[in-house]
Amino acid sequence: MTPLRTWLRTRLPAPVVDRMRDTPIWSDLIAPLSHRPRAALNALRTRGRFEDVERFCLFIGYPRSGHTLLGSLINAHRETLISHELNALRFVNARFTRAELYALILERDRWFAGLDRHWTGYDYTVPGQWHGRWERLRVIGDKRGGGSAALLSRHPDLLDRLQRTVGVPILAIHHVRDPFDNIATISRRDERPLADAIAMYFGLAEAATAALDRLPPDAQLLVYHEDLVADPGATLDRVAAALGLTPDPAWREACAARIFPSARRTRDTVPWTPDLEATVRSHMAAFPHLARYGA
Repeated sequence: MTPLRTWLRTRLPAPVVDRMRDTPIWSDLIAPLSHRPRAALNALRTRGRFEDVERFCLFIGYPRSGHTLLGSLINAHRETLISHELNALRFVNARFTRAELYALILERDRWFAGLDRHWTGYDYTVPGQWHGRWERLRVIGDKRGGGSAALLSRHPDLLDRLQRTVGVPILAIHHVRDPFDNIATISRRDERPLADAIAMYFGLAEAATAALDRLPPDAQLLVYHEDLVADPGATLDRVAAALGLTPDPAWREACAARIFPSARRTRDTVPWTPDLEATVRSHMAAFPHLARYGA
C-alpha cells in the first residue's frame, strides 16, 4: 500500500479511499503527488546532471506492441536516458518541474536496473552498451505508450504542457505492431476477452492519432515493429537521426543482435471468430497508419 493511500485511510473510510483509486483523478493527479517530496529532494541531488539535454522522447501507442524493446535499445545509446514505464506525462499533469521530472526518470531507470532489465519474461539488456550511464546526456525520456495515449485522451493539452515543462523539442514515437498480434497479446497477457482487447486497442489508436495531430511532423516518428525486426540497423538509424543522436555503429550492431529474427504471430494463439476479425478490419480502415496491414 502506498504511503499516500495509508495516510488517507487514517482520515477517510477505507471504502471511500478504494473507490477513489478507481477514478482518473487518483491516477492522473493524486497518486503522482505522493512522489513530489522524493522528486524534489532528488532534483537537488542531481542538479547539473541534465544541462546538456537537447530533446525529450516519449512513446505514444499501445501496450504489448513491442515498444519496450525499442525504448530499451534507445536507452542503451551513450547519449540517452529513457526510463521504463514511469508514465512521465502523469507528472507533467501534476505540475512537476523539469528538474523533478528528470530526477524521477533517472530514479526509474535505476529501479529497472535493479530488476536486471527483465520485464514480462524478457531480458532487455544490450550487453556492452550504456544503460544507466552516458557519455553526454543529450536525449531524455520515458517509455509508456499505452499510458501516454490514455492520459492524452483525457488531457489533450498535455503535449503542449510537456513542451513548456522541459523547454526543449520533443519527439513522440508512435510504435505500431500488427493489430491482430497486438490485440492477441493484450488479450492473453492481461487476461481480457478479445472483444475487450479490441475496444481497448482502437480506443488508444484514436487517442494516439488525436494527440499526434497536434504535433508538427518533425516532432513525431512512426515506427513499425515488423520493420525493427526485419531491418534493425536501418530502423535504429532512422530513430537515432530523428532524435539527433550521434551515429554509433557499435550501438546499432549490439542492439541488432538482441532482436529476435522474426516477429511473433501471437494472433495464432487466441480464438478469433469471423465477427471479431471483421470488427478489427473495419476499425483498421479508419487509421491510415494501419493501411499496410490490410483492411
